[in-house]
Amino acid sequence: MSRFFLVFLLTFSCITLVTYGVKYASTTSSHIPASTAKIIRHYDTFEALLVTPRPHEGQKRIIDKYGIAGIASSFDAEHAEALQSYLLDSENFRFAPIKKCVFIPEYAFIFSKNDHEIIVFAGLSCKQIEFHYAKTNKRGDCDKSIETLEAIIQGK
Repeated sequence: MSRFFLVFLLTFSCITLVTYGVKYASTTSSHIPASTAKIIRHYDTFEALLVTPRPHEGQKRIIDKYGIAGIASSFDAEHAEALQSYLLDSENFRFAPIKKCVFIPEYAFIFSKNDHEIIVFAGLSCKQIEFHYAKTNKRGDCDKSIETLEAIIQGK
């Protein structure tokens, strides 16, 4: 009887570990190439913008998808550095599984170096971020770190 219980316990533990371990193993470091992280870390210019999901006629656009509504005024060098650290910390994001939530970003953060540009969209209502780099985009959730992101955006 005890041998059966031990086998059952080990089997159940392994299945649980594999199921949840694989499901949440994918983090930022495996989705953002080193060259992208390098641009975020050593950018020449940084912009923090307010964006709208449906740009109106004549409104300046980002990636032809979102309209620029204005500049996020709370960003100074200190907050840009805090955002930079936040975005480079793989513990802040999960890229699998993706939420079934409509992604509507309110902010766009643009890091530029030479001719390269990294754009990170933040959708606080759905607690997600989306990295755009080298004709690629990767979306992930930031459920467990949303308070930190909100504090950075609010200038706290």
